[in-house]
Amino acid sequence: MKAILAALAIIALSGCAQSQHDRDFGPLPANYKALVKEAILARLKDPDSAKFDFYKQPSNVDVNGFKGRWTVCVRVNAKTSDGGFTGKKPWAVFIEHGRVPTGYGVRSGRVALATCSKLWGA
Repeated sequence: MKAILAALAIIALSGCAQSQHDRDFGPLPANYKALVKEAILARLKDPDSAKFDFYKQPSNVDVNGFKGRWTVCVRVNAKTSDGGFTGKKPWAVFIEHGRVPTGYGVRSGRVALATCSKLWGA
C-alpha cells in the first residue's frame, strides 16, 4: 500500500514539475516585428539608421526544450556614434502576453548569439 501511495505521489509531483516549465505566454502577436523593432530601437544610438534582418521564425520553445515565451532572433545593422555601421549584430527579443517584458526582454551580443544558436543552430 505504501509503495502504491509513493508511486502516485511521484506521478503527481512529476506532473507539477512539468507545468512549472511549460507555461503559456499567449500566441505570437501579429505585430511581433513592430514590437521587436520598437524594443531594439530604444537601445540604439542612431535608431533611424537601423536595418533589421528577421532571419529566423519566432519560437516558443526555450533553450531547454520547454514551451514558454516567444523568442525572436534578429540581426541589426545600425550606425555607431562615429557614423560607421556596426555590421549585422545579433539580438534576441522575448515576447510574453503580447508585449516585450521590461528589464529582461531584450538581449544583444553574446547572450543573443548564444540564445539564437541554441534554438536554431545559427
